[in-house]
Amino acid sequence: MRAAFFFGVVTQIGLALFVFNGHAQQADNQPSRGDGLVAKLKEVEPKLKATFAELLEKAEGGDAAAQDRICRLLVHGQGTKVDLESAFGWAGKSANAGYGLGQFHLGLMCRHGTGAEPDEKKSNEWFAKAAKGLPALVEQKNLPAMRALAILHYRGWGGLEQDRVAALKLYQQAADAGDALSLVEVADQLWDGKGTRRQRIKAKALYRKALPMLMGLGEAGDRQAQFIAGNLLAGIRMGDRDFEESIKWQHPGADAGYSPAQFLIGARHQKGHGVPKNDAIAMDWYNKAAEQGHPGAINNVGWMHGNGRAGGGVNGAKAAAMYLRAAERGNSVSQNNIAMRLFGGADIAMDKEKAFMWHQRSAENDYGRGQYYLATRYDTGEGTDPDLEKAVYWYKRAAENDEINSQAKLAQMYRDGRGVKRDLRESLNWLARITEFDRDIVNPFVASEQIKARTAAQSYVKLKKYISEGWPISPRDLNVAEAEAEKGDANAQYELAALNAGGVGGAAQSAKNAHKWAAKAAAQGHAGAQYYLGICREEGRSVSRSSAKAKE
Repeated sequence: MRAAFFFGVVTQIGLALFVFNGHAQQADNQPSRGDGLVAKLKEVEPKLKATFAELLEKAEGGDAAAQDRICRLLVHGQGTKVDLESAFGWAGKSANAGYGLGQFHLGLMCRHGTGAEPDEKKSNEWFAKAAKGLPALVEQKNLPAMRALAILHYRGWGGLEQDRVAALKLYQQAADAGDALSLVEVADQLWDGKGTRRQRIKAKALYRKALPMLMGLGEAGDRQAQFIAGNLLAGIRMGDRDFEESIKWQHPGADAGYSPAQFLIGARHQKGHGVPKNDAIAMDWYNKAAEQGHPGAINNVGWMHGNGRAGGGVNGAKAAAMYLRAAERGNSVSQNNIAMRLFGGADIAMDKEKAFMWHQRSAENDYGRGQYYLATRYDTGEGTDPDLEKAVYWYKRAAENDEINSQAKLAQMYRDGRGVKRDLRESLNWLARITEFDRDIVNPFVASEQIKARTAAQSYVKLKKYISEGWPISPRDLNVAEAEAEKGDANAQYELAALNAGGVGGAAQSAKNAHKWAAKAAAQGHAGAQYYLGICREEGRSVSRSSAKAKE
């Protein structure tokens, strides 16, 4: 199934909505490349085991790079069985030897509770060391190091400021060197407009270029490549979804115990994507991944209990407990989920201060909805002291992550001049952004987001018309404009007319009042007001239509 697309009103007149149904099928039921994956993996298994044995010997001899590689192979179940505790141990040896990639991977494992209990403090400490150690590996053209440093920049981890431009530069450097995983990351940033402007046509071409490269790596046993190939096939960014083919690429990893793949196979059965919907099978896969500490799987186990789909009735207390467990492992969605439950006292004691803390953690983990709710808490002063400046900051962070409620909030704040200087062109920009990205039918929020996108498109047309008529972009506050207009200030009269014409800044939209104050300003020779009166005469707004008087 494909998305419902909202094309941006910046380049379109009004709002165009297109819905595509169905997903890609193999022509005439011919075998796909995924059908041959299992056989190819059997062929390469001896080579994978030999590679693991060779690296293990080096790792046991103190080679820090080999220790890091052994860690990743144990996590992926590649040439060996999945063993997260051993993986954590090897990451520790590599990190303590001062190897930047080992420090980065140990930081990830500490953050997500992989192979050990989660410890965000230690995670930050290891990320900070990695941020200092990775640049030397990048200079050596180490592709995994480029990806790792890019992640630190993208997320703002390790004491680095969030810098998506720097992240994109590193991903591009690795992609140019032939790294398929980085090529996908470049495409993602182009698609989302992160660190650059949106370039969807180029992004789609890069996804299509990356997919066969990933498949080739996947056939050679690369677990990450298999996983990402499956994600591309299940997504909307190359065209129609193909869940069935996606499953073929991710099932080998799930069968081998790779928890991210187990999690997604569970999701396919939960939602009926590419397989019949089956909650029991979904729970089995979720539990397998959750037992390994996979935060997303733990979150979804909670969701299943909270919605009565885990076998038995609704169990809100179990859901809250699982959300908390996943939140402690760095899952940004769960951090926001537990915050919402703490805020409302749903199946857990109400604690708005704790709720604020989890919203903050979710926001700092770059989750758009968490950022929106953190901004809201600052905006309203619930669970913390009100701080409009911080509210605007987090609304902007969320809006850049395409969080639609924050985009709508910013459009309103720039329109009304609340927390920011009134700027109607910036308001117009955020209204346009609401309509510029895909509304995925699979997304549970799609119905409400479609309504917001339609509303934004309508508001865009009105505001665009307002600006095209020459009204000021940043009219002064209503009370100030009224006071100065009454004193006879022509500019204030014109700005008061603008506020009434647009219904902004607290003024009720009134064509009659707009005409009244524009006439007063025009009588004093204000050119903008005279131009507006010409429009009124031409279109018959609040006065009789007259082409001659309009021309005058």
